[in-house]
Amino acid sequence: MEMSNREKPSFDRRGFLKGASAVAGASALGALVPARLARAQAGKLRVGLMLPYTGTFAQLGVIVTNGFKLAVEESGAKLHGREIEYFVVDDGSNPTKAPENANRLIQRDKVDFLIGTVHSGVAMGIAKMVRETGVLWINPNAGADEITGPLCAPNIFRSSFSNWQSTYPLGKVLKNEGHKTAVFITWSYTAGEQMMAGFKEGFEQQGGTLVRQLHLPFPEVEFQALLTTIASIKPDAVVAFFGGGAAVKFLKDYAAAGLKGKIPLYGPGFLTDGALEAVGDAAEGMETTLHYGDGLEIKKDKSFRLAYAKTYKSQADVFAVQGYDAGQLMVAGIDAVRGDVSNKVGMIKAMEVAKIDSPRGIWTLSRAHNPVQDIYLRRVVGKENKVIGVAHKALADPARGCRA
Repeated sequence: MEMSNREKPSFDRRGFLKGASAVAGASALGALVPARLARAQAGKLRVGLMLPYTGTFAQLGVIVTNGFKLAVEESGAKLHGREIEYFVVDDGSNPTKAPENANRLIQRDKVDFLIGTVHSGVAMGIAKMVRETGVLWINPNAGADEITGPLCAPNIFRSSFSNWQSTYPLGKVLKNEGHKTAVFITWSYTAGEQMMAGFKEGFEQQGGTLVRQLHLPFPEVEFQALLTTIASIKPDAVVAFFGGGAAVKFLKDYAAAGLKGKIPLYGPGFLTDGALEAVGDAAEGMETTLHYGDGLEIKKDKSFRLAYAKTYKSQADVFAVQGYDAGQLMVAGIDAVRGDVSNKVGMIKAMEVAKIDSPRGIWTLSRAHNPVQDIYLRRVVGKENKVIGVAHKALADPARGCRA
């Protein structure tokens, strides 16, 4: 989804790197004096966690945090002799408070890295602050296309997905399964609008028609009126995006309305991830697309799931993977500069070329710092989102509007 010119702040990449290079140069000079470098690296690494710990996405915030800390712990209690000190802010999935919350971590707590968030609207507020201050930001979930599009910057990285990536492959999936018309239903907020746009683009390229776009305000969960509308339209298929507890209610309501078995339901994987224990058989047989799933024959995934279950007494999901990979990406940057986080240029360069050995499969970063990754086709089988194929191999976000 493109932003208006008024919403597109400019970013001077060369200016940023010049300023960062000056800092790096000072660090290099300091390296000539071992005692000075030792003092510079003696303090704790300061990591800001800005995630939802209350509200609709509270559970997701906790899972992302768990995954992130697991990756850090696996790298050692200290990174190049420096302990990690965490500064935590509950963003409550409230976009209006995002700049203030991010500023608290950046200006008051002086964090070296900022990790967050889940809600795309909150991420937009974080982007504003990190572009102004230059702090290194790793986004472990929020898929707002603008983050690695018009708002891209050298210090902005994402370890998850763009909203476009999650639903664009569904167009070909529906075409292959014989569907010519579809309805998309979601919340009227950034993530919902962009996932709808990604699906529409992919479906129309395959000759399909999106006959209706249905919305309700975030975080409303009264679906009945819109389900009645879907029944009257009688499309070949329905594509939906909701998350958290709302996804559970939607899946149950869809089945209760008598639509399951009559109109096939699809969606990005967030619709079923974390929901299957609570919905009974309401989602059985449903197909989704996502960059992670159950049953992957990947050695890293097996070891990760075992470690996560042992540490947190629960099963890992896509949100845990994204948090874990945010931790791996941060560690890659810190390792490259041997703990000297004042060397931002060195960390950025290392993170840009990193190959992340992820539970989802090895991925790299695009020019805009968004993962280039396989998008899997999954089917709900009992309590699993079973991977049954690859919907799109090594899919890169188009990064429309990125000029950094």
